Amino acid sequence: MVTFTCTRTRLENSLVVWIFLQYVVFTSKVDAASYRTAPQPTAALLGQTVKLRCSFDDLEMEDVVNWFGPPDFQHISKGRNVHKRYTRYSVVDSNADFGEFNLEIRDVQLEDDGVYRCSTFSAGEAVDARLTVIVPPAEPPEIIPNRRSVAAGQPLHISCRSRGGLPPPKLTWYNGTVPVDDTFVQSRALDNGEVILDLSIPAVAKWDNGVNMSCKADQGFPDLVEPLVAPFILDVQYSPKVNPLQSLWSVKEGTFTNLTCLVDSNPRTIVRWKKLDGGSLPIKGRESNWSFLLTKVSRGDNGIYQCQADNGISPAASATISLDVLYPPAIQKNFDDKVNVLFGNSDFSLECKAEGNPKPHIRWRRANTNLYFNNPLSFSRSDYQTEGEYDCVAESVGFPATVKRTIVDVIGKPAILEGPNTLRTSQGSSLTLVCEVNADPLPESITWSWRNTNGQDVVLSGNTFSGVDLTRRTTDMGADSILVIDPVSTSNAGEYTCTAQNMFGTDSRGFTVLVEGPPVFVIAVVTGVLVVSIFLTVVAGICIARKWGCVCCKTKTGELQVPNGDKHPPLPKQTTVVMELEDFGSNIKPQRPHWMEKDPYAIGISYHNSAMQTPSLTDTDRRKLYSDENESHRKHIHGSSYTRGAHHNPIIHPHAASYRQTKVKRLPVQHDGWADAADHF
Repeated sequence: MVTFTCTRTRLENSLVVWIFLQYVVFTSKVDAASYRTAPQPTAALLGQTVKLRCSFDDLEMEDVVNWFGPPDFQHISKGRNVHKRYTRYSVVDSNADFGEFNLEIRDVQLEDDGVYRCSTFSAGEAVDARLTVIVPPAEPPEIIPNRRSVAAGQPLHISCRSRGGLPPPKLTWYNGTVPVDDTFVQSRALDNGEVILDLSIPAVAKWDNGVNMSCKADQGFPDLVEPLVAPFILDVQYSPKVNPLQSLWSVKEGTFTNLTCLVDSNPRTIVRWKKLDGGSLPIKGRESNWSFLLTKVSRGDNGIYQCQADNGISPAASATISLDVLYPPAIQKNFDDKVNVLFGNSDFSLECKAEGNPKPHIRWRRANTNLYFNNPLSFSRSDYQTEGEYDCVAESVGFPATVKRTIVDVIGKPAILEGPNTLRTSQGSSLTLVCEVNADPLPESITWSWRNTNGQDVVLSGNTFSGVDLTRRTTDMGADSILVIDPVSTSNAGEYTCTAQNMFGTDSRGFTVLVEGPPVFVIAVVTGVLVVSIFLTVVAGICIARKWGCVCCKTKTGELQVPNGDKHPPLPKQTTVVMELEDFGSNIKPQRPHWMEKDPYAIGISYHNSAMQTPSLTDTDRRKLYSDENESHRKHIHGSSYTRGAHHNPIIHPHAASYRQTKVKRLPVQHDGWADAADHF
């Protein structure tokens, strides 16, 4: 016990207070030793060296640090001294000044596994820590049974077993990276230290095939021992399901193709091919896994193909593929290159047949035109205008059109082209009648007959009457007969009939010729002109004579003085001038048919005959018109030039018998010798 002597001074009082406080602090630290580092649970692999740490603060000299361990907290060390039976143990880093007393165990063994305690009396309650000695399993867990195949719809029972290892590992089932739900697993521990985890799935589906399953054994110390994993792939077997890559394959003839079926099955199966339309597989084809290969497709390969898959698990499956081989249209030869048709046949048609894929669209057209007709090609009436070349046109999408030409040759009795039946002409003119005959074969004869105004019938020929000329010529469509009367007199009036004949029959056409007298009005006009001309000539002569003094110009009481006592100058010698007067005739040309009123797809339809007037010609030109040297010009004038069967839409050409009317009037004209001309009207 310490005794302090107190003084009354202020300094002494302060010193007493400081000493008292130091005493309180010192006495409070005597029983306050504490853990700076308490032992922590530690794990170590068998055979490793491990250190259990323990240190204190505020240890007194009298404090002793002790270690206790398994089994049952046996006394291992006191301070730095370790009991001699613990040859692998030692207290290291022991420093009383710093309060450290760490226990080191070398070559850790299984008996070292247990709870350790580091304590001192003044530190109060001791702290315990467990040392775990780890013995890894010798091998990964095993999956039982080894057969991992199961049929779809069946239950799956499989187990994971781990042998050895301390502490015993924990087993976990994984579906990929996701742990399997606990409702499907059950853990068991055997007496021999084995751990088993059972997996039970009531029914597996085909979609479970190929799932990556795994069983993991984990001792819980990943820093020291990596978990061991046993993986496997779930094998779910199921019957095949077949799906064609494409149900319809459309390919062009001569190209490559492969028919393919996609098969879903387990185990994998080989696809077999067959043809369902009764034929066998093409020899040139080759089976390759799920495909049937055709290097060069032909139209004979067209049909339905079946792929069959059977892997031993019922039921087997199959699928069909339709092979559609496309090829260009081909016209069947169901008619000749030339067809003979009887003239007048009203029930005649041409049908064109063609095959191709896709199915061709068939039409007809007149050769070298763009006017098309439906198939079959029907003729409302077979005449010589429908004769010609026709094309059958077959068209398919994706291919060029195919064309076959045939010639329609119309044969039969003659057909004389129509025209105006009544012709008017004047006396003294020239008259031309044209009889245009279409015929095949050519007409054997073309005859003319005339019924005069008295009712008498006369057969005309080239020398029947003077002034009558008959000419025949061959045309593209038959023959023409031309009757020329020059000059025309009133006795030539009457009914003229043209008759053509061949082996099939005859055809006739009549002309009514009306002959009129000379044109009085024209004669009067010409006469008046001549009189005026004579009067003017006389006046001109008088004026000239007066100018040269040949006539006395002085008069009495307005009378005209004529030299030599003559009242009138001599008249010129009277002469007759031939004046040619031409009346206007008409020339017949066909008009274009009214398309909007006719069916353009009906061949051989008849159109009404109509005429258009053309400018008249002089008598000289008219005669040249029918000469052999100007035959082409005549064809143009009369519209009778044809190309047989060359036009797509036959038009009935109304060829009229061309005619001209010419009058010649001879009038007396007084003149003085220089006016010797004729005026032409």
